[in-house]
Amino acid sequence: MSGVDYLIEKGIAHPDSMGIMGFSAGGMLSNWTLVSTDRFKAISTFASSVNSISGFDENLWSEYYIGGTPYDNWDHFVGSSPIRYIKNAKTPTLIHCGERDRNNLDQCNQLYIALKKLRVPTEFIVYPNTGHGIRNIRYQMVKMHAEFNWFEKWIRGKKGWIDWRKMIDSLDTN
Repeated sequence: MSGVDYLIEKGIAHPDSMGIMGFSAGGMLSNWTLVSTDRFKAISTFASSVNSISGFDENLWSEYYIGGTPYDNWDHFVGSSPIRYIKNAKTPTLIHCGERDRNNLDQCNQLYIALKKLRVPTEFIVYPNTGHGIRNIRYQMVKMHAEFNWFEKWIRGKKGWIDWRKMIDSLDTN
């Protein structure tokens, strides 16, 4: 946030028209931003984690970055999970994930359900036959189009929203 403050101070960013987006670990940082500040007008998070406990798997990243295992360090895992603080969320959030991203699809769904229950504006786009990242150029276009329109709607106040389901369904994914 100190970097954001610096950009505002220098006149590079305007405090009333900021958005944030991130992918994978950057998506988790976007989720942290969602629960720790309301200074951004819109968020887009892709293939991101929100729950360190249910996200614990055979990969060593959580043991290294979070510190140990949930069964050895429960309080720290709970405290390092954005879902723990989800009631602070106010920012409209666009969530993306690949349907075959086994590490993050459930995580993104947890975020989506929580935001819906809290009545925070949200959309959840699941890309068919896609893992951690989008290799299909058509789906990359859907993602870019969705993010552009999400930020236009929530930052600039443009009316309406895209029918991303129709866009996904109409694509030839062969």
